[in-house]
Amino acid sequence: MSDYFKFENFGAANGVGFFLNIKYNTNKTSSFIPYVTIGYAQIQNDDNETAYIDSNNITTYPLPGSLVYNKTAGSSLLVYRDFFAGIGVQYSSSTRNIIIPYAGIELNYHNIWGSYIQKPYEPAGQNTGGEKTFKIKPVSRFGAAVDGGLNYRLSEYLGFVFGAKFHIANLFGKSSERLDSSGNYQIAFLDKESADLNSNLNKSRNFAYFSFYVGFVVYAFKF
Repeated sequence: MSDYFKFENFGAANGVGFFLNIKYNTNKTSSFIPYVTIGYAQIQNDDNETAYIDSNNITTYPLPGSLVYNKTAGSSLLVYRDFFAGIGVQYSSSTRNIIIPYAGIELNYHNIWGSYIQKPYEPAGQNTGGEKTFKIKPVSRFGAAVDGGLNYRLSEYLGFVFGAKFHIANLFGKSSERLDSSGNYQIAFLDKESADLNSNLNKSRNFAYFSFYVGFVVYAFKF
């Protein structure tokens, strides 16, 4: 998680989510199948030894120059939430088969927000201790994903799906800004290179995550 506060990456390690694909296919043989998708992912990381804002308070984010917040003993939880919706196309083998492999690509709109929660054992200066939540300002981005997997057909109308997907949620629309965080404890997303804001922010960052999934498939119409 420490890399997040040095603007090297987004500091997340694991997560959970769900999505729904609605496909339209009138071809019984191998074909390209268009679909729409909607989903949600929560990606996070925790640290039971360190709080990364030693004062337990911020007035501006990021700090100017090359300054970063000091860390101290404590605990931390970093959480991102990503709502996405988009369109895609998959190439799939014949739907007559019991096992149906597929691969696809999609373009998505993403709304990303989150929070950083910490509890320093002894905050610096005269600042108040205890657990404090710093909100990550919501942003809108456009991204892409690739996925692949297998549909296993149990019956005429029902099956299982097993697959993997890789998202880059912020291919387009990156931006960075300095926030006046006095009293609202708000953190900027900061995914675009902007060394004028802070010299450590010297490269753009992709918000990317890889997932495995399993689910149900409902075939709404006959072959």
